[in-house]
Amino acid sequence: VDEYDSKGVKCVKHNASRTGVEQAADNSKVFPSSKSSNKKITVKEIPSDQHLLKGSLEETFNNLRAKGVLRLKKQGAVVDFMAKFPVLYTRACVRENVIHGFVKTGQLDGKFGIVPVWHQLIATRRTIPTVDEYNTLLNAFFPTMAYSFNNGMQYVSD
Repeated sequence: VDEYDSKGVKCVKHNASRTGVEQAADNSKVFPSSKSSNKKITVKEIPSDQHLLKGSLEETFNNLRAKGVLRLKKQGAVVDFMAKFPVLYTRACVRENVIHGFVKTGQLDGKFGIVPVWHQLIATRRTIPTVDEYNTLLNAFFPTMAYSFNNGMQYVSD
């Protein structure tokens, strides 16, 4: 951490999370949307010389195979997926799909999309907080958010 700090790199280590409950990305509609689109989109019918990424991937994989470095059993499927990846995620990563996960986890409110929702954040806890824990968290929540808002939305450590 000291080495990162000396180079001006900020290292942030978050606590382990329960992916399905706490991670906004895992709760967003991006992954389901990309999975659905993946079944409908293909570049198999596009000649390699007319699709730069596909041609580059095929050339690279063929060179690696010739050198004995890489042998893919399903090279065509890998090339197809990697070549259509930019289109898949350009379509899937629209604002509505991304914001959905942040609203669901309480990191943003559904109406204005800017402030955390207290009860949804508390609902991600593994255990039900005691009254004292709840009050301690509640008393720290608003001053912490105010600090963050007033200081450029900086990460506030635990």
